[in-house]
Amino acid sequence: CSAAELAGSSFDETGGVWSLSATTLFTAEDTGIEYTFTCVASSTDGLKSGSASTIVRVSRGDPPAVSIERPSATVLNAEDKLVLRGDVDDASSLVPSALLWKVATHSDCSPLVLDTDALLTAATDLNLVVRPGALQQGSTYCFKLEATDSDGVTGWAETSVLVNENPQSGGVAVEPSDGQSLSTQFNIVAQGWEDDHMPLKYRFRCCANGQMLTESGPSRSLRGVLAPGEPSTGYLQSIYVEVIDTFGGRGEAEHTVRVAPYQPQSGNSSIANEAEQLLDVAAGSG
Repeated sequence: CSAAELAGSSFDETGGVWSLSATTLFTAEDTGIEYTFTCVASSTDGLKSGSASTIVRVSRGDPPAVSIERPSATVLNAEDKLVLRGDVDDASSLVPSALLWKVATHSDCSPLVLDTDALLTAATDLNLVVRPGALQQGSTYCFKLEATDSDGVTGWAETSVLVNENPQSGGVAVEPSDGQSLSTQFNIVAQGWEDDHMPLKYRFRCCANGQMLTESGPSRSLRGVLAPGEPSTGYLQSIYVEVIDTFGGRGEAEHTVRVAPYQPQSGNSSIANEAEQLLDVAAGSG
């Protein structure tokens, strides 16, 4: 229904405030009913619009006042632990309220079974802790805490959590694909990475021991020499790029190249000249 269709309500179009009493929404036969209120704002030319919704439940009696403290970050990474802290003020009863966490089933909320596979706490605890990895990337979850007093009156609060989607669809290219340690300059480039939360940062590493080639930063390319691979692998080395978005979501790609041990130049070059050339290469890669 619209604001005009509810008796006993008033709507201030200038300030966008809709005022109405509980008696407008509640009859004696109801044991409790939920209303979804949606505010739609449109530009004067009608070309742009946006909306937001909230849910209000009207009950008889004095239900416990419930609130949820959620993480300060607006977006959670799937690899992180989610902690929701509940608070209940039940002034009408000396008996502690019965608590229950649920996952709401609104159309824009993803399902989640609150069992031991997903939780580090019980669904009947005041605080809810969701295991790392239990939530899916790119999904929104709506968590609801219900508190029921000794008279059977229920109060509740709800909050939503958006799970970040890690950088994806990218890779790392390395040229040339075959070279020698110390003398070959390898060009390493992160390519094709996509994410909604820009800007991205890039960190490059090499080899089985995870040797860092750069700290995370805005540059998506690197040029330098590499250590030789192991003879048992045919001198193959793995080059990795880790891509990080503004919320800490991470994607990774790998590329394999062949890096043989350095072979001194043949001919009449002196050892001193050859060492000077290697120092120049090392300085250029730094």
